[in-house]
This record gives sequence, structure tokens and C-alpha cells, in this order.
Amino acid sequence: PLSTTSQTSSSDISTTSGNNQNEHHRYMFGFSKSMLNSYYSTYYWNKAESLMREKPLKEFIEQLLKQNQNRHLTRDDTTLNFILYIFDAIELLRLSVA
Repeated sequence: PLSTTSQTSSSDISTTSGNNQNEHHRYMFGFSKSMLNSYYSTYYWNKAESLMREKPLKEFIEQLLKQNQNRHLTRDDTTLNFILYIFDAIELLRLSVA
């Protein structure tokens, strides 16, 4: 079935290093690049603004802003600021789950 196929493909990837490892790095690079590019897109900001109106996310953002001394992300922020802000969000989620 489907689960057997996925197990086989994952074990194939782990047994062969070389090319598969390079392909994995290329995939991660491409994924990261598209995520960072989306940070500058109008679509990203419109989607984020619509999501921020939902109650659970609104409460989470309030917590995140307190943690970041009420710092808001703006379009003028650098990519590094964006990444650091996301890491803060991940840390806040980790602490709230624990």
C-alpha cells in the first residue's frame, strides 16, 4: 500500500548519500528562498492581516508582541528581523505547549 511505498523511498534516501544529500540541500535552499521572497509579497501581507483578525491568532500575537517589547514587523524590516521574529514565535509556542 501507500505506507509501504513511503517507507521504501525514505530508506532509499537514507542509504544513498552523495547525490541525494546534495538534492536535499538544493530542495531546502529553494524552499527557504521562496519563503523569504514571499515575505516581500503583497499576498503574504494581505493573508497575514486577514489571519490576524481570528481570535486564537490574535491572542497569540498579543503574547508575541509582549515578548518582543511590543515590536511590530513592518515591510521595512530586514529578512534577518523577520527570521528572528519567527524564532521568537516558535520559542513562545514551545513554552506554551510545555
